[in-house]
Amino acid sequence: MAAMKRIVIRADASSQIGSGHVMRCLTLADALRDAGAEDISFVCREDVGNYIKFIQSQGFAVSPIEDAAADVPVEAASAERPADWLVVDHYGLDAAWETRARSLSRHIMVIDDLADRKHDCDILLDQNFVRSMQTRYDGLVPDSCRRLLGPAHTLLRKEFSSVTARPRDGSVRRILVFFGGSDPRGLTLKTVVTLGRMPAGPTVGVVVGLAHQDKDALEAECHRYGFTLHVQTDHMASLLDAADLVIGGGGTTTWERCKLGVPSITVVMADNQRGITEAVAAEGATVNLGEADDVGPDNLKEAIQNLMKNPESVRAMSERALALMKGDSSGVDSVVRAMAAIETGRPA
Repeated sequence: MAAMKRIVIRADASSQIGSGHVMRCLTLADALRDAGAEDISFVCREDVGNYIKFIQSQGFAVSPIEDAAADVPVEAASAERPADWLVVDHYGLDAAWETRARSLSRHIMVIDDLADRKHDCDILLDQNFVRSMQTRYDGLVPDSCRRLLGPAHTLLRKEFSSVTARPRDGSVRRILVFFGGSDPRGLTLKTVVTLGRMPAGPTVGVVVGLAHQDKDALEAECHRYGFTLHVQTDHMASLLDAADLVIGGGGTTTWERCKLGVPSITVVMADNQRGITEAVAAEGATVNLGEADDVGPDNLKEAIQNLMKNPESVRAMSERALALMKGDSSGVDSVVRAMAAIETGRPA
């Protein structure tokens, strides 16, 4: 990948939007670095709960900005030294912004899962499974744009390649709770309290990010009930591998669970998760508990108890989750190959 050296990534994290955009871009950045890219930097807004320091701790430079729609700063990319690729993972940016950024980068890749606006890009990545997957970007991207669509292109971290996917046996001995890095809807705390008040049963682990608003309360509740709290863990794959059931939100974590065959109860926490969760539930690969505002202790407890009483349903859910991913473990590699192919003019 000698021709692809300089990469600029535009993504944000905050207490409100969560960490998903930044975390999947970090997965891509790691893979690009492993493939030979020498200069990879991020452009991020300084929102409350941002991940700028975390990105820097992973060895990448960050150019902070105040306005989400601001053009890429000249420190990150300039007409005198354009980037080879600009990667844009942001719901607030569209073709108008991307066209302006063309002077700062030879190529542009957009990561999206809304399909609600036009893009000016060379690659469009949507790693999600939805009913209209193959046609939903018709008219929204240039004819020359290469579309990478579906879970086969999921940006899974390197740690997932070291864990062997396996179907579960249907028993629920270990539950993992993960509603994303920041969980602005407060579902983590609600779920922990619900589990804590249920009759003694499964071992419970809880995962939150650095920007989680309820860390102090969660520490107290986990201590009270004997649960284990993990903050900004680097071992998500092993935690999922050990779990018999995950309770969490949709989004990128859906594909992490499916990759390892983990049965799940999913709550729709944002508009962009609705179609994904409905499609995955229709395939029998998760239980869709519905909208976050409609989830309370009663229906959460009922869903958990129903699965604990029906091991065959849990086993079937695991098998269908694995089938969605088709055993693929190289989604991020497929994205890197597509970027390199455009650089060299060769087929991916």
